[in-house]
Amino acid sequence: MYTMTKAPAITDANFESTLQDHPLVLVDFWATWCPPSQKLGPIIDELANDYAGRIMIGKLDVDKNPGVTTKYGIKSIPALLVFALKSPANITTFLLGILSISFSNVS
Repeated sequence: MYTMTKAPAITDANFESTLQDHPLVLVDFWATWCPPSQKLGPIIDELANDYAGRIMIGKLDVDKNPGVTTKYGIKSIPALLVFALKSPANITTFLLGILSISFSNVS
């Protein structure tokens, strides 16, 4: 039986270590009061399950984690940032709003 788990929480406290521990990280910047974030949430959870072990996919609550949110200038949510090469300076993709996402080329 397949049991889906939620995407892990990324916080101000574990953000840097998360990037260091994973070569590719997708961060969903979201909030509980944001309807588009609520619609995107189950998709993020599904992606986290489907790509576990290949891509670290997590969620960062912007209200509880203002440090990372401010550092990356997140002013509108949901927002998705993809970090590569274990570095916060290497943002490879920035997506805003609800979009169709495909990681079909990820092995």
